[in-house]
Amino acid sequence: MKKIFIFAAMAATALTACNKEEISAPDESRDNLVYREFNAVIEDGVSTRVAFGDPADGKIPVSFQNGDEIAITDGTNVYKGTVSVPEDGGNTIIATDVPETFTLSAAYYPYEAYTLKTDDEGNPIEPQEYELKVPGRQYAGKIPVLLQSTNIDGDNITFSAAEAGSAVIHYRLTGDILLTEVRLHTTNDASLINNNPQYTITYSSQYGSSPVQLSDEPFDVYFVVSAEQTKSLTLEAKTAKPESALGTTSYSYYKRKITSVELKSGAFIDMPAIELNEEELLGGNNIWEFGAAHGGDCGWTLNTIEKGGSIDGTTNAEYAVVTMGNNGDETNYNFRADLIYDKGFTQNFGTYRYVAMMTDYKYVVQEGNIAVPEGASISKGNIKFDVGSLGQWHNKSNNQRTAELETDIKNVRVWYWDMLGDFTNSGWVNTLDYHVFDKGVKFQFKIADLKVSNVPKGETVAAPQYKVYWIGFFNNVTEIEGMIAKTEAAVDGE
Repeated sequence: MKKIFIFAAMAATALTACNKEEISAPDESRDNLVYREFNAVIEDGVSTRVAFGDPADGKIPVSFQNGDEIAITDGTNVYKGTVSVPEDGGNTIIATDVPETFTLSAAYYPYEAYTLKTDDEGNPIEPQEYELKVPGRQYAGKIPVLLQSTNIDGDNITFSAAEAGSAVIHYRLTGDILLTEVRLHTTNDASLINNNPQYTITYSSQYGSSPVQLSDEPFDVYFVVSAEQTKSLTLEAKTAKPESALGTTSYSYYKRKITSVELKSGAFIDMPAIELNEEELLGGNNIWEFGAAHGGDCGWTLNTIEKGGSIDGTTNAEYAVVTMGNNGDETNYNFRADLIYDKGFTQNFGTYRYVAMMTDYKYVVQEGNIAVPEGASISKGNIKFDVGSLGQWHNKSNNQRTAELETDIKNVRVWYWDMLGDFTNSGWVNTLDYHVFDKGVKFQFKIADLKVSNVPKGETVAAPQYKVYWIGFFNNVTEIEGMIAKTEAAVDGE
């Protein structure tokens, strides 16, 4: 049976909103506030202006709930009013403390959505002005429909749908995970997902609700979003970490709709149903641990264009040693050792967002820490992540965008790349299904262009070597740090 929720106006606990009593313009009368009550009425027929679920079911009307918070203003200062709904069906009351001389000019719902206008850096503009905006923090079971006063008659306030444009995004979730939070990322480009989601609904006791156990019975999630230009939408579903996870307390599963959605004011966007079953979500992951204690070279090879390059995964227990090949001559060396996996594999990028490598190749290749004869010069190399079927990660800005983590092993660091970022060929990777890399498709790290020039005649340059401990896919950065700790412990125990 389908779950049906009746959504009243959102109860507003202003967790992220500014404290308007503190930031609004100075007013000496604030020291002498008096209690006032206003009667609140929502205009007949007013609803969310969108249809929920099946449009044939009609629109769900808006109503206030006990505890809802309203922004009350005289045009200069803003005060918080609290809604009280009598059980006997009498008038809905907004109670507040205001100056004796207070004259109501406008009221807005919800309170935390009526915020100071800011500049591009998030600083309040001067002179202070307010605007009604869709709140980023939203709440389970309730929808932050924006309302504003349309008529004020003494102490009587009539509310109607606000002029600020908004749309509603609907997701229908099934599965078996315990859902603790959902986040919505809206971007102009499907190849990008912001790590700071625009809209968040948390299911936990601190927000007055409990985690949701998904099942075969659909669970409906609604986001109110600002009506803007065409956007790409990504749902992030958070849950507790699986037993197999390292060093993390939660997991995020991403489901990205690649085709863009036009967020018109009053629009209702019904997204495709999403199934979140843990067994399937956790499948399709790969971690290659190198060295004699694990899988040797794990099937990874070097690009055949290098002369004399090799990979040795048997001499050392916890890492393989890559010897770089020379594509130059005896006077001008050009070292390269692209690390490649072309055996074919399947990967779930909606779960395992980051690919990471523990290695010292930055110390060797990018920082040029190799021995060269006196008089010779070094041109430091570069490292690029490049997948045959997807293209180069972030094109020419690959190195600048790559993030790294320190380790306790000398000169060894972890580099990681966000697979939900941009690739030159396709722009994105699939998050709805498993991504299949066919056999022969090169999943590769180009480690090249370490050049030694003007080598004196009779002198030679030993081929540089770098170490690779592991390459793998991870749900979050904390999990990568857990893998680092595991490797550090293994190395200490050698």
